[in-house]
Amino acid sequence: MRQAEFIGHLAATRSVAAAARKVMMARETAYRLRARRAAQGFAAAWDVALARPRSEAGRARLEAALAAARAARKADRKVTIPELEWRVASGLWQVMLRGGRYVGVVRKPDETALLALLSRTRAAAGRA
Repeated sequence: MRQAEFIGHLAATRSVAAAARKVMMARETAYRLRARRAAQGFAAAWDVALARPRSEAGRARLEAALAAARAARKADRKVTIPELEWRVASGLWQVMLRGGRYVGVVRKPDETALLALLSRTRAAAGRA
């Protein structure tokens, strides 16, 4: 949730330091989160939040960031059962913007993770 709030504040303020302060995080911590190996989605959301689509260069950066976000959503590794359980329990966090301003985050259930978990447990029960 904190990362989603950070992205929302980053889109609103366009300042990493200000967005980090809003979520009680150090600016350096935000950059460390972005640099983590499994944080492609967070980094892509960061890039989209800072993109300015009004110029040609801004549109190109936005398209590149959106392509990176789509690539980050694709599974490039095997998802374990404990990770699926965590995704079912925590859900998906979506940043809410109204009129271009950050208003908060909403937690939505992760049905894809739930269905994958059910499928795996059903398959494991069939093998036993």
